[in-house]
Amino acid sequence: MGPNSVSMYRDDFGAQVIRLVAGPDTARQITRAELPLMWRRPTVWLIAAAVAGAVMIYRFARYAANRTVGAGRSPLWQSLPEVLVITALTYIAVLVFFAIFSWQDSRTGSTRVRRYAYPGAVLQVRYLSDGMEVTTATGRTEYPYSRIKKIRRREHIVAFLNSTGFLVLPQEMVPAEAIAFIESR
Repeated sequence: MGPNSVSMYRDDFGAQVIRLVAGPDTARQITRAELPLMWRRPTVWLIAAAVAGAVMIYRFARYAANRTVGAGRSPLWQSLPEVLVITALTYIAVLVFFAIFSWQDSRTGSTRVRRYAYPGAVLQVRYLSDGMEVTTATGRTEYPYSRIKKIRRREHIVAFLNSTGFLVLPQEMVPAEAIAFIESR
């Protein structure tokens, strides 16, 4: 099997197995599909809010310490509008920081995805009666069909969404009959 080659067969137990040898664009395609899904989750936004909140708490603590010592007005905490502006700017700066890294990942593929979808890596999916078993260079994971809430099919990928996360696979690994089988479950 060369890069981007796919093989399908049934194993000894009758489960359909699809094996893909990753090509040079596989990691980039998976990453590009994962990024919008990641940005829709609250994690990125909560991290930015936590950093902005930590900056605001730090500034307030310095203000309170300077007021109790009697040092007078602290340059770190002038007025409520200034604090709100600085907090908002910190929040925006953290989001811009994440956006820059997302843009870089979309060009090359994220480090996490490149660990298991580098050119020549073998990705495998076994379609069992109650779930999928995904095997990559970094490990094996089972995804029960009952957890899958939505299936999104894009140009090069198929994304399986559930309440706690998502799984993105190259389109070659998820034929139309597999999607019909999963939806029937």
